Amino acid sequence: MAFIVYAVSTAGWVLAGIAFLIIWVALAFWPARVARRKGHSFIGYFIFSLICFPLALLVAYLVLKQATGPVVGRFAGWDRLGEAPRRVWGE
Repeated sequence: MAFIVYAVSTAGWVLAGIAFLIIWVALAFWPARVARRKGHSFIGYFIFSLICFPLALLVAYLVLKQATGPVVGRFAGWDRLGEAPRRVWGE
């Protein structure tokens, strides 16, 4: 059985490394864009996906969309814990 060994120059390794980095950064945009569409931090998810792409992609698709409308529920009108609610005009 014969093995074929290909010699790769330093320039070849540098070009392969640059191509790998370009693909890595391009893939990192995917979870970041998904998270941004759901109202979460683009930069946070971009950095997260640079470190661990598969987990970032999974989390980006599983997190819920952030509420953008009025707050409804038990604590509606409360700005911070312990502060009295403000009066909402028109009620």
